[in-house]
Amino acid sequence: MQQITGRDAALAVLNHPSFVVPPAPAGVAWLRATVGRFSTGEAHKRRRALSVALLNTIPRQSLRAGRLMHPVALLAREMGVGESVVDLVRDVAQAYQPGTGDQARADAAVGRLVAVFGGRYDEPTAARVGVLVQACEATAVLIERAGFTSPTSSSASRSSTSGGFDAGSRSGLRGTALVSVITWSLPESITTQNRATSLTRRI
Repeated sequence: MQQITGRDAALAVLNHPSFVVPPAPAGVAWLRATVGRFSTGEAHKRRRALSVALLNTIPRQSLRAGRLMHPVALLAREMGVGESVVDLVRDVAQAYQPGTGDQARADAAVGRLVAVFGGRYDEPTAARVGVLVQACEATAVLIERAGFTSPTSSSASRSSTSGGFDAGSRSGLRGTALVSVITWSLPESITTQNRATSLTRRI
């Protein structure tokens, strides 16, 4: 995978119309092409709004009450998923960033997650899967470091391939919706300022 270094080179890529995530019919490539995180312009705004609306349906108190759960398990429960999907989401997260991980394993996991959410390869489904991926191991580590160790986070990967913090939309539009996922599961002793600063994520 080619590495882009330097401010000017990065801006040239970010603003060039050719550098977009290509459409794909299925698998993790479909997920990247359909979530807000890797989108730009109006598509990014629309897709990000789906994720924000989804998160806004989850009561904050339920997040606090479930703070000893893995964040993926907690969010999936609040989305109405009745089966464990943590391992499937991990399989997607390890290859979510292009050029990383085992894509075949991620492709299979995306297919199973799409089936869990009704079997439609559309933007609302991508928003649901994307929120879970964004809440994977890196988020579990944040909660662990705040003083609450979830049952499945002790072996969480610290690498950027497990959901990551560094990728954003091509246009630079940044989302903070996932703050609401984790902020309210952390201890009350952590100030709102610190929580908001440390938990800002891009979707």
